[in-house]
Amino acid sequence: MRVEGDNCIGVKITSKKHVETFLFSSQNKIAFGDIQSESKWISVLTDRPRNVVKMTCYGGVG
Repeated sequence: MRVEGDNCIGVKITSKKHVETFLFSSQNKIAFGDIQSESKWISVLTDRPRNVVKMTCYGGVG
């Protein structure tokens, strides 16, 4: 599913056990729900109770 936040776009990928949210911002400023990051992109994997299982981000250059 396509998603949009403040200064970012991305997708949510869902399975029976997990939800992965992948967001990209050309401005290195991501704001989407509970996700706030000064990154170029971020990936947040949660389980169905919404506990963070894994998070990865990339700050980009300049």
